[in-house]
Amino acid sequence: MICYVLRFFIFYARRSRSPLFVQTKEQLAIPEQKIMHEVSLMEQTLEIAIAYAQEQNATRIHHLKMQIGEISGVVPDALNFAFDVVTRGTIAEGATLKIEMVSILCHCPDCDRNFHPVDTYIYECPDCQHLSAKIVSGREIELSSLEVS
Repeated sequence: MICYVLRFFIFYARRSRSPLFVQTKEQLAIPEQKIMHEVSLMEQTLEIAIAYAQEQNATRIHHLKMQIGEISGVVPDALNFAFDVVTRGTIAEGATLKIEMVSILCHCPDCDRNFHPVDTYIYECPDCQHLSAKIVSGREIELSSLEVS
């Protein structure tokens, strides 16, 4: 197997309206709107992965790894569900998906240092108690690696 490391940021996602996802939202206890969001994100991620695999003349995708920011708005369980559904009938069918969560990291301009906020919604520097609006990480939706053959 050949392992390729990719860095792709996904900025836009199309909306999918398949009734298949409406009937399963109760099983995941996730609102339908959230499932639709994750399905469109996974569709776009899979398009990127398949295009890259085809560029490398690969016939199979074995493993995908994504980095998801804590405040990205993505629900990992819904993303896993979407992955299982959108990979059916593709070269990624049967592949595994690993999701790594990226914690929030902020930057304090007064102290000129990065910090992990204690609260998810209030980004206060633990040293000077200055509120920071600069988020260094935690918003990522990234396909970070892809294993193909």
